[in-house]
Amino acid sequence: MDNPTIEDFSQWRAPKNGCFKLNCDAAVGKKGEKESAAVVIRDSKGILVNGLTGLTNVSSPLQGELEAIRQACGMISDLGYQNALVESDSQVAIKLSVSELVPTWEVFVVVWDIRRMREDLNIRFGWVKRTASRLACGG
Repeated sequence: MDNPTIEDFSQWRAPKNGCFKLNCDAAVGKKGEKESAAVVIRDSKGILVNGLTGLTNVSSPLQGELEAIRQACGMISDLGYQNALVESDSQVAIKLSVSELVPTWEVFVVVWDIRRMREDLNIRFGWVKRTASRLACGG
């Protein structure tokens, strides 16, 4: 993919016509606790069309955010979406998803999966401020 870009949004906006927007977020508890991830999919009218939540073990908040992004990318693949934008409030996770930076060993495989799906599915990524992300998830 040529020069992938990060879109920067200060507030949540509906995607363009024919596009789906996947907002993802993670919450990590105390060390040793499971991470909770959520993905919300909205269409170009802002209508909720799908979503998921799940628990997994992670070693850091960054790994949790990247796991949520990987789940969003997997949903794009599973649902056959051709035009999708994945948003997260973790700027570091989004930058790792679109760049050629070498990630740390603890997140290497997750980042590799995201990058592979990004190229295979032509996924775009956006960073959204935490307040806008909460609005997208109905918080």
